[in-house]
Amino acid sequence: MRVDLSPVLVCAASLLAACGSPTDSRPDPVPPTPPTAVSLAGGNGQTGIVGGALGDSLSVRVVDAGGRGVAGVEVRFATAAGSASPAVDSTDANGVASTRWTLGEAIGAAGLTATVPVLPGAEVAFTATAARVRPSVAAGLTMSCAITSHGRAFCWGTNGSGELGIGGGPAKLTPVPVATDLRFWSISAGAQHACGIAVDRRAYCWGSNTNGQLGDSTIIDRTAPWPVRGGLRFRTISAGGLHTCGIATNGDTYCWGDGRNGQVGDATNPALVFSPRRVPSPVAFDSLTAGGASTCALTADGVAYCWGYNALGQLGNGTNISVSSPVPVAGGHRFATLRAGMSLTCGTEAGSGRAWCWGNDDWTALGSAVPSETCLLGAELEFVHQCAKTPVPVDDPAGYRVVTPGDIHSCGMAGVQVFCWGLGLNGVLGTGNTIPSPVPTLVGAYPFVDIDVYYLHTCGITAGSAVYCWGRNDWGRLGNGTLEDRWVPTLVVGGPLE
Repeated sequence: MRVDLSPVLVCAASLLAACGSPTDSRPDPVPPTPPTAVSLAGGNGQTGIVGGALGDSLSVRVVDAGGRGVAGVEVRFATAAGSASPAVDSTDANGVASTRWTLGEAIGAAGLTATVPVLPGAEVAFTATAARVRPSVAAGLTMSCAITSHGRAFCWGTNGSGELGIGGGPAKLTPVPVATDLRFWSISAGAQHACGIAVDRRAYCWGSNTNGQLGDSTIIDRTAPWPVRGGLRFRTISAGGLHTCGIATNGDTYCWGDGRNGQVGDATNPALVFSPRRVPSPVAFDSLTAGGASTCALTADGVAYCWGYNALGQLGNGTNISVSSPVPVAGGHRFATLRAGMSLTCGTEAGSGRAWCWGNDDWTALGSAVPSETCLLGAELEFVHQCAKTPVPVDDPAGYRVVTPGDIHSCGMAGVQVFCWGLGLNGVLGTGNTIPSPVPTLVGAYPFVDIDVYYLHTCGITAGSAVYCWGRNDWGRLGNGTLEDRWVPTLVVGGPLE
């Protein structure tokens, strides 16, 4: 039987043509060559928090004589200030090896070296600066939070929307650590959400997200810190009632969340903004503060601008008409600090520390002897409120470091002395009684480095991270292990949070 092999031969010839013959002279792949040098690839010069990992990894690149990355080369990382993890890494296909540097407890400059055993004498040096965080406290509507000098975050109070950031669960009557390995430079609390700036300057938020105030492009509540969308790095952040604003490290201002009253600074008046949206402004801002439904900011030379809800004059521009773009506060003052509450705003003058407030004065929370104006609200202007549409001086010449307003009361720090004024309901003034005071009343001497006020409670924190709270305690937001109000500053359970 004869078999015709021609089709097979043709196919075989085609395959040889496609694949190349044994004599095809294509260049062979360049064989790997020995490593000859190591260089810094990233992560040098960071600033981190003592005892915490730096925000970005450290990396080196090992190359051959032709500048090509060499894979599989052992790199060793060593530091006397903290630890490197991993201490030994092998280069990847690009010749890169990396580690994370956890700083030690010493403040100041620190160093880490990367060596390659197969390259005797080759070394890459990294430097970092270790700093302590200025402890701060954040009072929200239903909870309180604080960060320590090591950047660790704690919260206490109700947890119905995950605002404690502890991964869910019931209310907590004493401080509990936020469920994260992140360290924070700052923290801020709104009505039922909180936000912080991590060591790498990225923003994280948690809690209620019904209005997009977490900035993650959803309306899903988060029970633990969740990254704000966009990868921006921030130098300051402030959580308002149902919105959040921050200033990025490039100097631009961003807001997100509820925009129905113009508080996100977008002239198109969006109802909700689900991720950071840049605020168009004729000037650059150096710091900002988000209130109940308004936002205010300071330029580098202390000029104040505000935008958002203004029915009670909390924008300080001489009207009670809401605006959706930054407008200057009247009076020509230069402020060193600026804080917005639910319905009023206060600032302290640079140099003198003289305090000025504006907005809602129904409960004398402005603390001023200047007679109130009248703000009419409602469709038929049937609701009469007392207000100040421009800054009025707080009736006390004390040099304040900061004044923090809430709604029914305000408090300020002058040296180590704490003063409060306004309605005394639930002991919010901290004076041991519920008697209202239209002018600043001494609470006592406390070495607070920060103080914060919300609707019905106040908290302060010392340089040693000892937190004291007073006022209403129906959600456990005073952190004293009970639901009982406190009429004087009371140390939270656990003492210093470090």
